[in-house]
Amino acid sequence: MARGFDATTIQAVAAHSGVHASAIYRRWSSRIELVEEATFPGFSPLVSDDRGRAG
Repeated sequence: MARGFDATTIQAVAAHSGVHASAIYRRWSSRIELVEEATFPGFSPLVSDDRGRAG
């Protein structure tokens, strides 16, 4: 949050947290997923069927 969304990269998070970037990628496949989970902890991703209905 201190540097904004554009500066929030996996590499920046890894450097700040003291872990290797590969450890972060094992849990989150993208920075979007990481930011979503940090912002909305405990919410599962929205899944829809082939007709676009949430389920």
